[in-house]
Amino acid sequence: MVKIKKELGGVITFIASFLFTFNIYSAEPYTGLMSEVNPGLFFTIGGNRSYSNSEPYFNFILGYSFNKSSMAGLSFATSMVSNNAVEKKTGDLEKDKVNYDNFTLIFTNLAYQYKISAGTDIFIPIKLFGGGVLLSPVPNNKGSFLPDFGLATGIGYDSYRKGLRLGVEFAFSYILNINTKAVMIYPSIKYVF
Repeated sequence: MVKIKKELGGVITFIASFLFTFNIYSAEPYTGLMSEVNPGLFFTIGGNRSYSNSEPYFNFILGYSFNKSSMAGLSFATSMVSNNAVEKKTGDLEKDKVNYDNFTLIFTNLAYQYKISAGTDIFIPIKLFGGGVLLSPVPNNKGSFLPDFGLATGIGYDSYRKGLRLGVEFAFSYILNINTKAVMIYPSIKYVF
């Protein structure tokens, strides 16, 4: 009987220490290296048509979380414009020859995000980003690497697992020189190491 009480006391102590440790970790501010993955949809607005076909979009961010509310990082993303030339088609074969309907985009941006609390474990992310985009083939000979900038927002959830944040975001990006407006919609998965 004494042996059972000792073992039961050990199990209770273990469970209590686990729960106590779990609560400490879930309440800590998240600081350190972080990664974010955003698979979703991409399309452009304007150009030859009102909008392009939606295409797969993939974004990966590697950065640093300063505290529970702010983080910054380097973003790498890729997608393509499908069935929407940058400018209206004129009927001039020489000019329209380089006004491509389909081209690939590779984004490299610096990104900063700030979280606004919207309740227990729910937040609204505000993300600003800017950098450049590599286009292939180059539409209208405007340059293969063009500056871009944009912003994103949505809704997110701080999970009870330390450092894991889930959400859905909507982003808008403007690519200079070719006057292209892009929209991205994606789930967001962030983890702070």
